Amino acid sequence: LVAKKKIWECSSQVKNTKMSTLLYGFFNFYSNVFPHETVAASIRFGNCTLQKTSFHQTSKLWRLCMEDPFETCNSHCPHDLGCHVKEDGQKKISEQIMRAAEQLSALMEEQTSDDNISIILCQLLGPMPKSNNGKVQRGA
Repeated sequence: LVAKKKIWECSSQVKNTKMSTLLYGFFNFYSNVFPHETVAASIRFGNCTLQKTSFHQTSKLWRLCMEDPFETCNSHCPHDLGCHVKEDGQKKISEQIMRAAEQLSALMEEQTSDDNISIILCQLLGPMPKSNNGKVQRGA
């Protein structure tokens, strides 16, 4: 859909990249590269230019700061999506992102196919929540 409407065009650098490599890159970036102490994650900018100081009232050095794509740092009500995370919750999130990067790295070293990686990921994530007429049931 995105490609048909020419909303976004895939970079030639990643066009033929395996999905497992892209997924590993995501988890590796947010666990080992992203400077979460000083920078906010922003899908609007797509780079590391949005400083945490843009969210002066809610940003904390110890947690990931994420710009709301609708209530951006330039809006009348800037919203940091990470502001609801407590310190112990951020620790758990960071541990799981690191774990995902390590496990995907190990799978890629074994040269596991993308299909097999998908199966393994589904096993790790567990069953999908049951749906009731398109609505996800909480606690399922």
